[in-house]
Amino acid sequence: MAQITTWAVNVGRYSGASLSLTDHASRTLGLSIDQQCDPGQLGTGRATVTLDNSDGELTPGGSGTYANVDWLTSGLFLEATVDSVSVSVFHGVITDFAMTDDGNGNSAVTLTALDVFQVVGRQESFTYSMTNTSTADQLYDMTSPHLLSNATKVPTLGYPTMRTYWEELNASTESVAHYLPTSAGSVVLGDVINNSVMPNEQTVAFPTILDDDGTYVANDSWVGFTVDGLARAGVYATGDVFVFTENDPMPTGQLPFRSLVRDFHVDLITNAANITALNAGTEQTYSDEDSQERYGSRTRVYQTTSTDDAQALYTAQLWVNRYSYKETFDMTAAALQVSDSMVQSRTGDVAKWRGLLDVTVGWWNTASVTYTPTGGSSRTDEVVTVGRTIDATPADTTVTLRLRPQSVYLAFILDDTERGVLDTNKLG
Repeated sequence: MAQITTWAVNVGRYSGASLSLTDHASRTLGLSIDQQCDPGQLGTGRATVTLDNSDGELTPGGSGTYANVDWLTSGLFLEATVDSVSVSVFHGVITDFAMTDDGNGNSAVTLTALDVFQVVGRQESFTYSMTNTSTADQLYDMTSPHLLSNATKVPTLGYPTMRTYWEELNASTESVAHYLPTSAGSVVLGDVINNSVMPNEQTVAFPTILDDDGTYVANDSWVGFTVDGLARAGVYATGDVFVFTENDPMPTGQLPFRSLVRDFHVDLITNAANITALNAGTEQTYSDEDSQERYGSRTRVYQTTSTDDAQALYTAQLWVNRYSYKETFDMTAAALQVSDSMVQSRTGDVAKWRGLLDVTVGWWNTASVTYTPTGGSSRTDEVVTVGRTIDATPADTTVTLRLRPQSVYLAFILDDTERGVLDTNKLG
């Protein structure tokens, strides 16, 4: 069965203001993408691509077409096309080029690429201050080295002037101000954002694209990222973006799945938090003793960009109140798989499959999984796609989703047909 998913494996850099790319899909033996995003820390992405080099065309210093390519100053742009529509799946900066070669024509090259958030973590430290600014503003500073003196060192991929733009899906309903005084001294901005800004708001942020060709992150962007205040369901759709069922054949709008894993998600529990403002405030402590008696003490400790002790205490309360798990503890879907071949054989929704591959849609979005567990009754779990691994070969493309319960990972949404209507008893 031929795939309905085709891949573009583009490697390249800018020549002036134009992005010059070479598609290596025809020599791609396989690729793997891993992306993960959790509240309170920067989302990350990593991709590896294995290319056939049996013709020696990729051998550095050889006589092949690509012998003199500067791979480690280039970008990797992975795009998928489904039903004649292309979407970006991963964009990153190539950080490793490895070759296996027995000298007898059995040769392959493995490229490794990281997202821009990880790459900018290699920057120099410098004195930087922030006051009453949003998470998106700080990420903008981090990925825009032309804005700040001695700031981040984002690889230019040959582009003469760095550019950055972000798409802010939703301002956090739990938004708090950020304050990093000059007295904090010399800091690495990326570290401060990951360790102090992100946990201060329980914000979600993940990298998207690295070129100016996208429509989702627009305005002539170079580095794209998405910021969300734990309320994406209220922004992106009514109900769930992805609906996974066991129906055969699939109704429109649904996708099949296999290899379902269920979990109590005990690793998420937070029943104590110790938060200190970076401006030398006093540590603020908040705990849920009932949750601690049930599950033991599970503590988060942060130095955040809270403006004062009162805001630090508020941040501690946010973490404990959301993740103490007293009312929401349940075994729900934690992982599942879906593949190109399954979508075809079970007549799954092709547009939804394409959306699942899209870096701006398939990652950190809402989903539901309906199934009948052994010895149980049919149930539907409302979940969030917090991470994904995409493995592709010439034979098939498989997506493995990592899932978390919506009841914990999304802000409360009033009057929703799936999650409840205010002042209505769902039990009748």
